[in-house]
Amino acid sequence: MTATNLEERLRVIAPLWGYLPAFRVVAECEHLPTAARMLDVTTSTLSRSIASLERALGRELFERSGRSLRLGKHGHILLETVRDSMRWLDDCVGRLQGEGHRGPFRVASGGAGTTAIVAPRLAELRQRHPDLVPQIFSPDHQATPQHLLRGALDIAFQETEVSQPGLVTERVCEIGRGVYCGRSHSLFDKPDVTAEDLHGAEFVAPPGDGTRESIDGWPGTIPRTIAMVVDQVRVGLEVCAALPLLAVLPHVLAEERGDALRRLPIDVIPAGELYAIYRRPLGARSTPATELVALLRGHGRMEA
Repeated sequence: MTATNLEERLRVIAPLWGYLPAFRVVAECEHLPTAARMLDVTTSTLSRSIASLERALGRELFERSGRSLRLGKHGHILLETVRDSMRWLDDCVGRLQGEGHRGPFRVASGGAGTTAIVAPRLAELRQRHPDLVPQIFSPDHQATPQHLLRGALDIAFQETEVSQPGLVTERVCEIGRGVYCGRSHSLFDKPDVTAEDLHGAEFVAPPGDGTRESIDGWPGTIPRTIAMVVDQVRVGLEVCAALPLLAVLPHVLAEERGDALRRLPIDVIPAGELYAIYRRPLGARSTPATELVALLRGHGRMEA
C-alpha cells in the first residue's frame, strides 16, 4: 500500500473510531435507553452518534420501527468486526502490562457435577497464572451464546452443543452417572440388585425439562416414582444420603461422600457428554479458555 493509499484509508476510517464503542453497546442491547444508561449519556446523544456512524459508512446499521431497534445485516457485519478488534486490543494491552493472563475469568458451569470436574482444572490454571481470578456462574443456557459473544462470559460448560458463528464447541469428557442410595435405604446392604428392584422405588430428582429424557439422565423409556423434587444436584445428593430415596448422581460428585452412598450395580444410565463453549480464538496465542480446555482434555476420559 502506497503512502497516498494509506493516507486515504486513514481519512476514511479515522472519523469512525469515536463511534464504535457506542455502536457495540447499542448493537448488543438493541435498546437505546438501556445503552444510554450503560454509557452514561443521554438517549438523544447516543442516537445522534449512531446516525453519524451510519452517514459516515453510507449504510443503515439498524432496522427501525417506531421506537424499536433491531440490528440489520450491515450492523451484524460491523458488530462482529468491532468485537474482534476490541479483543485484539485487549490482548495487546495484556501483553504490554505483563506476561500471563490476569483479571476475572468468567466461567458458566451447568451444575455441581460439572463444577466438580472443572474446578480442579481451574485451580491448575490459576497456578500457571496467579493473577487470574476465576469466577463461576450458574448458566442461563438460552442466553449463554450471547453472553459469550459479548464478553460477559469467557467459557461455558454444559451437556449440550452450541452451534453459533463466532463460538467454538469442544467435547472435553464424559460425565458418568449411576443410581445411588444412602445407608438408610433397604438396597444399601442387598448384595445383588437388579433393575426389577427399582420398580416402585422412590427417587429424589430434578424437575423435568418438558422432554421424555430427565435432566439427571434417567432414560425416559423406563418409568420411575419421584417422591421429592430438588433444583440442585448437590441437594439431591444430600437428600439421598439422609433419606431412603434413590438418586441418579454424577460419579465424581457421589464419590465425595465416600461410603455414605452406595452405587447400585445397575447399568441403566447412559453417560453424558461435557462440552466447552468459548469465543473463537484470534491468532495463535493461547487464552485462559483454550488453556483450560487443554487441561481438561489432558486428563483423558473422566468418570465424572
